[in-house]
Amino acid sequence: MLEVIIIGTVTSGLFQGDAVVLKQTDPAAQVLQCTSGLGTVSSVYSTVILEITSL
Repeated sequence: MLEVIIIGTVTSGLFQGDAVVLKQTDPAAQVLQCTSGLGTVSSVYSTVILEITSL
């Protein structure tokens, strides 16, 4: 499984100043094939959770 977590702050718009956490989870089979030099990744289907929290 490949998991990416991005943490930041909204810089403009309706939620300006609020905290943001984006968590993306992908099955790793195709990603491992690409990173090991055995091929390319044609597409990745992910589960994404976006959380915006007012401070």
